Amino acid sequence: MSLKKIISVKGIMVAAAALLLFACEPEPVAVTGITLNAKELNLQQGETAVLTATVEPKEAVYGTIAWSVSPKDTVKLTVEKEKGTCTVEALKEGKATVTAIVDGLRSVQCPVAVNCKSITNTAFIEALDTRAKDTSGKKVTVGWTKEPDGTVKLTPENLEKIRAVTKLNISGYDIAVEEWLSDLSGIEYFTGLTYLDCSYNQLTELDVTKNTALTYFKCYNNNLTELDVTNNTELTYLDCEDQSISSLDVSQNTKLQVFMCGGNDLAVLNITNNTALTTLYCARNRLTELNITNNTALTSLSCDDNRLAELDITNNAALATLRCGNQTSDGSATQDLALTLTAAQKTTWESKWSSSSRNTNVTATVKTTE
Repeated sequence: MSLKKIISVKGIMVAAAALLLFACEPEPVAVTGITLNAKELNLQQGETAVLTATVEPKEAVYGTIAWSVSPKDTVKLTVEKEKGTCTVEALKEGKATVTAIVDGLRSVQCPVAVNCKSITNTAFIEALDTRAKDTSGKKVTVGWTKEPDGTVKLTPENLEKIRAVTKLNISGYDIAVEEWLSDLSGIEYFTGLTYLDCSYNQLTELDVTKNTALTYFKCYNNNLTELDVTNNTELTYLDCEDQSISSLDVSQNTKLQVFMCGGNDLAVLNITNNTALTTLYCARNRLTELNITNNTALTSLSCDDNRLAELDITNNAALATLRCGNQTSDGSATQDLALTLTAAQKTTWESKWSSSSRNTNVTATVKTTE
């Protein structure tokens, strides 16, 4: 057989093999539909939900899934193409429709209803409308629009007015006890507050974790057993006296200058991070130790009526006021306090501090240098 015939035969065989291989390849599986993990969404304003698209059948070959929403101002879409998901964020009250389309052929829709959050604490709303003041005693006018039932919808317009309030005094000090507030829910939306006085009420719970702009905060004479101020890192003044608070974390409040926590149920108080403190009032608790070594800016310290056995103030040269006596061992039996101070402080002790009725049963000893 000639060379040309051999090449020709081989060419025919290669072509035939290619045709056979092509004939054996399966046809791409076409998309027959697309579904979502939810048939409808009901969201509160500010909430989010994740929609996941599933293309059918699962072995179908397809390109992209396109997401859209109408109208565009009710919800916001954030798409993750690789995961085939879409996060729906509720922006304002209303209705919208989210659509997912695969390769421009098959589509599925999900109706979304967005309900507006409301402040439903009508006693709080009434207090703000009738007796809320600013720091100068001037009446605070929020200017919000109320519903017929006395609640306040958190519409964009109302939220703008709420967030514009920076100083709020709703203390019950000068009103009848029956008007004291037992619930302050709704305060979390007042995110512009730098000053809040809610003392002399009947609060058993208080959430100020969203009020991160606060610098001055009074909540004394309530019925709180706990208080979370870890998010309130701008605080310079905190007064939470005369309640039943058993633990209090102020490690994040490094700007604190005045800290009043007396008359509670504190057994431990860590103020090592609060180096800006000038005034500390922690009397009438259950403290068994108090480390003020780092608090060199202190000018006033009241830690009397605790369970302290010793106190070292040698690092606190700026102290002008000291009350550290009247200690007990178990809340009833008198206990002497061993006070360690400098020679200069000993002079002040003898001429001024020791005569205070809040400095009884204290033995003052000058720290010796080695």
